[in-house]
Amino acid sequence: MIFELPVIIAGMQIKTIHEVLIIGGGFAGVQCARDLAKRKIPNIHIRLLTNKSYLEYYPAIYQVVLGKSPLQSCLPLAQIFRGLNVEIVYDTAINVDLEKKEVQGLSGTRYRGDYIVITLGSQTTYFNIEGLEKLSFNFQSINQAIRLRDHIDAMFVDAHTMEQDELLVALHFVIVGGGPSGVELAGELSEHTRTLARKYKIEESMVTIDIIEGNPRVLPRLSQKSSHLARKRLNSLEVNLLNNRYLVKKGVWSVILKDMELGAKTVVWAAGILTNEFYTKNKQFLFSSQNKICVDDFLQPQSFSDIFVGGDAADTKYSGLAQTAIADGAFIARVIEAKIRNLQSSDKWPRYKTKTPAHVIPIGANWAIAEIAGFVFSGRLAWWLRKLADLRYYISILPFMYAFHIWLDRSDWRDQNPVCRTIAHQTLMSGPDNKVVEITPEP
Repeated sequence: MIFELPVIIAGMQIKTIHEVLIIGGGFAGVQCARDLAKRKIPNIHIRLLTNKSYLEYYPAIYQVVLGKSPLQSCLPLAQIFRGLNVEIVYDTAINVDLEKKEVQGLSGTRYRGDYIVITLGSQTTYFNIEGLEKLSFNFQSINQAIRLRDHIDAMFVDAHTMEQDELLVALHFVIVGGGPSGVELAGELSEHTRTLARKYKIEESMVTIDIIEGNPRVLPRLSQKSSHLARKRLNSLEVNLLNNRYLVKKGVWSVILKDMELGAKTVVWAAGILTNEFYTKNKQFLFSSQNKICVDDFLQPQSFSDIFVGGDAADTKYSGLAQTAIADGAFIARVIEAKIRNLQSSDKWPRYKTKTPAHVIPIGANWAIAEIAGFVFSGRLAWWLRKLADLRYYISILPFMYAFHIWLDRSDWRDQNPVCRTIAHQTLMSGPDNKVVEITPEP
């Protein structure tokens, strides 16, 4: 089946429909679709192809691991595109023909567009480390975060059935990766596990949290000062830092490094991402030395006009960050608008410019490190900056009251009745204001 729009015939006049197909419902894809819809471009049809009914707000997912409500990290597309002329199609893109401008979905449907925007994110890689993929946890998605949350809870619930030696291993939490995600989780997990220990009447000294990082310092992509502040903060929270260490094997009850073996039931993988396999298995793309897609000043892959790659896969200076993906989506929308409005000369199109991102890394309650324009500071003020940055993003894509409501939400999801929780989740994911085309995979 081929999914495309016909032209509209009004009397003897034929109006060309400019079909924009956006693949991926992440930061870049959502931003591009919203910006195009809000620009009121004549005769444009915007179709967003995604396999989720919500946008995962990655900066808040680690809080789901700690039992917080997923409202802050699970933003429904029905609310995001409320009142906007964007068609959402639920399917998974598995291949693309750049010459024909045609995308194949898992359902067997083929989608065509005059402009194709590919914004699929990264995916986790385990570097072929024995036992890691099967026996470790990560939190790159809502479902993974909930799985890890349930596992952590189970370690404390079952603690009274364990002997001391077994309990020490069960309450040993190892986080592999000292980047922002690993550091954020470690800070919150330190306080969260001690709260659980008090709740289940377990000696707090039985809990151990380690960060394993292959670099000499945590937050290696930030400044030395930021790394130093992070180390001091983590030490104050009794998080152990094992720098210059590499994981070589994960066993059921053990973690094996090159120079030591640790007894631990829980390993959280917060390291290692690769360009989405959608790109890597497609030989039409030209890859850089960083294994990302080479793009020009308009975020177009080499030799392919009207095809765009944004977000994590684009070979730009700061790709891999949410801020960059959002900026990419907005930029691609501007280029498409210029093309549709018959600005044929590329001299009149906007050109891509990198912008140094700001970093705000929360580590535990009411404390964060901020690194903005080369200036580094920490504490409660930095933490509030992060909270306000979250609010700013929510307001930018959601109705104001809805955005403000989820920003304020700090409820513990586990304390709610399971039936109410299910109903709330179904309500969150639904929305009658959008035209939604459900695509069911063919057998």
